[in-house]
Amino acid sequence: MLDKRVRIPMLAGIILYVVAMAVSILISVNTKKVVSLYSSLEYDGGNIFPAAIARSLIILGLYIAFYIIMRLCNGKNNRIIGVIMLIAYCIPGLAGVFFSFWDNYMAAQYGSNYLAAYSGVSSAISVATLPFTLVASVLILISVGRFGILGADTAPKEEEPEIDVYYGG
Repeated sequence: MLDKRVRIPMLAGIILYVVAMAVSILISVNTKKVVSLYSSLEYDGGNIFPAAIARSLIILGLYIAFYIIMRLCNGKNNRIIGVIMLIAYCIPGLAGVFFSFWDNYMAAQYGSNYLAAYSGVSSAISVATLPFTLVASVLILISVGRFGILGADTAPKEEEPEIDVYYGG
């Protein structure tokens, strides 16, 4: 069984990230209202689902994979697995910088009205989900760090209490 000091922050982080995904989808479904809040543009197109939603879905999948790995590999090379998970945690953030340029380029291909609406929806998603994703990220990092530090649920051989202790008498 995974230690509760690892399990609870991990599950809380995953739940907060699911809430952030739900908020993102709600904002995208209400594109027309969101665009009117961010600009005076009369956007008559359909709903806009920025690529940030797909990236968030990939990150959520990564967090769920971390949790599954933690449950399966508890006590077996926790430090190495923790370091690998921390490296894997950084990859989407680094890749996101490059993909944001590509997202804007692709949105610009549809014209200036679409680009303005796309920018408004993306900004609204960023603002609305920031509290959830920030806290979720901190909780995930705490969980991965604790997983790397804590060992298996059983105490190591040298820390086990001795059974054959003679107290004299």
